Amino acid sequence: GGGAGAPAGGSLSSIGGLHGVMRVEGEYDSVRVEQGLSLEDIAHPPPGKYRYLFGPAEAYCDDIVTSIPGFERLFLSEPRFRSLMERVKPTPAIWASSANVTAQLHYDPSHNFHMLLSGTKHVTLYPPEEWRRVRLYPSIHPAHRQLQRGARPPECPSSKVFTLRAGEMLYIPPFWFHEIRTGDGAGGALSVTIISPSADEILYTTYVKNALVKELQSAPFHAPGASRHGRLIQAFGLLGAIFAQISQSATETASIASMFEALRESRHTSLLSVTPDKCRTQMPRCFGLDLQDSDAAAGIKTFASLDRISSLARKFGGAISQIQTEGAKQIVLGNLIETVVAWALTTTTEEGASHVPCFLNSCCALQSLQSLEDL
Repeated sequence: GGGAGAPAGGSLSSIGGLHGVMRVEGEYDSVRVEQGLSLEDIAHPPPGKYRYLFGPAEAYCDDIVTSIPGFERLFLSEPRFRSLMERVKPTPAIWASSANVTAQLHYDPSHNFHMLLSGTKHVTLYPPEEWRRVRLYPSIHPAHRQLQRGARPPECPSSKVFTLRAGEMLYIPPFWFHEIRTGDGAGGALSVTIISPSADEILYTTYVKNALVKELQSAPFHAPGASRHGRLIQAFGLLGAIFAQISQSATETASIASMFEALRESRHTSLLSVTPDKCRTQMPRCFGLDLQDSDAAAGIKTFASLDRISSLARKFGGAISQIQTEGAKQIVLGNLIETVVAWALTTTTEEGASHVPCFLNSCCALQSLQSLEDL
């Protein structure tokens, strides 16, 4: 907490300086976007409606941001990535909302300073280590990092609750889950956030979101036209090699079997559109893959031992091992598993992401996955 020179007091509609305001109005399942509304329109929506604005601060309120002394000091630079950080500039974002609007529980991989300019907000934080208890959408889902619709935030003693008032600021660490609710005051709330990339985010983005996806499109990996069985053999060979690499440098990292189990329970079972039995019908014999079959196990082990795969395992495993907290590391590992499995289930005519919940629930029994830990 602590003030940072921000204007204190007043309602959302009493702060001037926004221009080109865009309204996001949600009603049931619909979201309606319009332009040209005032702060008064956001602060006082019609009964039964909520209004919410988010965007780069420089597009709406240069004078508000420049009136905050020293906001640039809230942009944190990561010493390990100094040359990269020199090319990234602070990008404050503006948030305006009517009363009782809730930003659903989610995580951001960045450093986040949340500065409240007017109104009140209630913030609940959960450490990354609680990821197994948070029913997130998978990383391959359009709403990734967000709590699934209809799910409730977990109740656990590790959560922390803060009430912010005008002029106060809260630091939200990378990968910490947070839910933010605007207070019930009639004037709504206005805040500015200062976001800067964390070292863990840079490692995740560079090696999982970008490099991994690129590598999966080149040799020795099969193209989408190949059989799903062959691509699954390669997927589990790569995953087994990466986990073996990580286990050499960290004693606390979860096993590949326990990670699959946790992903299934926390992210994918609730997304099943059919019963597990129906899943087995949709993917007969798991596309011919039996992890306990000696031929499949031999194929996985052979692929994992290829020089190119060993090199990739050192590259990705080494990067993930550098992530600072165990919770964030496991979140990234879960995202990596989903990315690789979705790639394996993709064909020339069908995206694999939609099959991942069925595959994890029907084809990845805990006892069969434990065979991968011998790679």
